[in-house]
Amino acid sequence: MIDLYSDISIQQALHWLGYNKNYNVYGIDGVLGDKGGASLSREDIKDLQQDNGLDPDGVWGFDTQHVAQDLLWTVQATEHFHMSEFACETNVEGTIHDEGCNGWPEIMNITFLGLLEELRKKVDQVIVVTSGVRCQTFNDSLSGSAVDSYHRLGRAADIYCSGWSPTGIARLAESLGLKTIVYETFTHVQYNGEGY
Repeated sequence: MIDLYSDISIQQALHWLGYNKNYNVYGIDGVLGDKGGASLSREDIKDLQQDNGLDPDGVWGFDTQHVAQDLLWTVQATEHFHMSEFACETNVEGTIHDEGCNGWPEIMNITFLGLLEELRKKVDQVIVVTSGVRCQTFNDSLSGSAVDSYHRLGRAADIYCSGWSPTGIARLAESLGLKTIVYETFTHVQYNGEGY
């Protein structure tokens, strides 16, 4: 069963969905404020709830998280990447997932996707995402996946770009501050930094 998101992940979800009162003032600070309080993050949660037919109580519960997960499928994350490209592969027949995964066991890291967009602009070609965020069960079902994979944190993706070798993509990604692992047909890129 997928747990409720951390406060930092909730703020990132709100940002991706366009509920940005807190983000525009404080950024991602991991402080939602007291339940029932009047913080900017709680106001963002209430706005999300109100806009989607939920009781606008400002409390992030499973109903609110499920609505957010459904909405994330529709988000244009950056100029060249749609959020759905990074979803846990719940739509692939035969894959197994944590209960409640719904494609979003964790939120994609804002800084990571910003760096991936920079990489896309540098190669000036389509970058195909073959794997983004993963729930624990799906990650564990993949041969060779690390137990503590950055995919589980929304901070990694496996990518390839036609006309670029995996090594060439890795070198360019590393010049932007991303960590990489080169495979025969794709490059694993991840963000180990502290930013959200």
